[in-house]
Amino acid sequence: MSLKIMILSDSFHLRTEAIRYSIALAKRLDAVLVLLILLPFELTKKTPGSVNTVLKLQTRAADAIRQPISDMERSGVPVESTIRIGNPRSELLKFLAESGKFHSIVWGGGSDSINEKSHWTSNLEADVKYSVLVPFIKPEQESGRRSGRFSQQRRVRKE
Repeated sequence: MSLKIMILSDSFHLRTEAIRYSIALAKRLDAVLVLLILLPFELTKKTPGSVNTVLKLQTRAADAIRQPISDMERSGVPVESTIRIGNPRSELLKFLAESGKFHSIVWGGGSDSINEKSHWTSNLEADVKYSVLVPFIKPEQESGRRSGRFSQQRRVRKE
């Protein structure tokens, strides 16, 4: 059984640092990358055209991840991708139950919102027993240029 590394996002945007970090980690561990896009959507009786809305979200997400998937495949790393629409936390838990264990979960969505107490990932580690890694590029101290080296932070819970 090969190792799996998840790149997780709750938007159409995937951060370049997360993709590059995940590719480097997957190569080092000889792992498969699993890209999971969780798009928030609540289906209610008042939601007009809900089936069409879900289909449009699915199509838009597939278009948004086409290039990042191509980049990952070009790097020689095997890639799987899944798009889930609904309650992000619930969809993640269902996906993990169906997919088995992951070596790491790398946050690929917006980096600012994940540390907010109100974000759906708050206290996620208690439910899934994984730390969510948020990679970033280390800035150079004196020159102000980026070093190109990665660092990571574990998602910090704010009590």
